[in-house]
Amino acid sequence: MDIVITEPLEDLLIVKLNRPEKRNAFSLELTLRARDAVSTGCRDFDGVILTSEGKVFSAGLDLAEIYGFSTIEESTRYFSAIKDLALTVANCEKPIVALVNGSAYGFATELLYFFDQVVAIRGSEFSLPGIRYGLVPVTPAFAPYLFGMLRSRFFLDRDFKLSTEEALNWGIVNKIV
Repeated sequence: MDIVITEPLEDLLIVKLNRPEKRNAFSLELTLRARDAVSTGCRDFDGVILTSEGKVFSAGLDLAEIYGFSTIEESTRYFSAIKDLALTVANCEKPIVALVNGSAYGFATELLYFFDQVVAIRGSEFSLPGIRYGLVPVTPAFAPYLFGMLRSRFFLDRDFKLSTEEALNWGIVNKIV
């Protein structure tokens, strides 16, 4: 099974995360393949759409893989790939859209900040559950610039979870379908 599916649609490249049995969690392989597919779309097409297979857009980082790391090199390679994917999305010079067809957790929610547009299916949720486990998301570092001081406190003060409508109100989502 291909964990990242690419489908040209006229002048667009659709990139699908295809690891539904793991809730499309970003393993190293999925991250590298998604980065490469998005990079191809940004270079060779007029726009990119990132979406996923299954009921969950993405569970975020693959914690099982992370907990299995035994060397600093493994951890460095993994988190460098995560950073590279985010930068590839952020630096795409073509329109890049996320189609969120289920809930987005952790890194998947944070990755959405870098897209030009985010379209979400009604009923999707957006959260940073890693806070419960002592994982510090990147969001608090730049949340005040994106959401203002009052809203940014939610990222640290509670188990952050937004409905699709709240995500639209916060500006994480541009359109609900």
